[in-house]
Amino acid sequence: MSDSPRALADLPYAQYLERRSALPECDDSADCALFDGVEATDLAVKGVRFTECAFDTLRIIASSFQGSQFSEVWVHGSQFVSGTLADTSWQNSEVVTSSFAGVEMHGVTLRRVTFHNCKFDSVNFRSARMRDVTFADCVLRDADFGGASLERVSATGSELTGIKMDHVTLKDVDLRGATRLSIASGTERLEGATITPLQLVELAPAFARALGVSVRE
Repeated sequence: MSDSPRALADLPYAQYLERRSALPECDDSADCALFDGVEATDLAVKGVRFTECAFDTLRIIASSFQGSQFSEVWVHGSQFVSGTLADTSWQNSEVVTSSFAGVEMHGVTLRRVTFHNCKFDSVNFRSARMRDVTFADCVLRDADFGGASLERVSATGSELTGIKMDHVTLKDVDLRGATRLSIASGTERLEGATITPLQLVELAPAFARALGVSVRE
């Protein structure tokens, strides 16, 4: 993935995209499709296979994409409110200037995925599997990574506030680029992560609580 977000015209499959006015039904597939300006509530798009597709300015509310597969997709300027992306798989994909609020993403698999300027509010990433994932200039508030497996994940320029890290497994996770790092629980599970000396100082109270250490004057 590129270090900077791509525009629609930059996609290698842009010239082959065919505009569609609605998302496919369950267990269907979509190849080289452009979904632009789609708005939907209580939609069921379970088990759909999206390959080389672009999603631009979507607004999706209380809808289910459970078990769907996203390969070589580009998402831009879109909103996902409540609903579920649980057990979905994403690879070689890019999500730009999009927001996820109260979305279930437990069991999601992310491989070589970059999020640029995205917001995640109270998103459930429990038991997620992430490898080669970048959160660039993103905001993650009250995100729950409980039981997740993260490998080669970075958070450059991102704010991580009130995140839960209970029972996570980390390998080569780089948090040094985070502009804010606040962990609500699971501080003792940060083995495999790299942080800065300043972040260590800021996290000291959380480490003390996790170790049962009382700090008093």
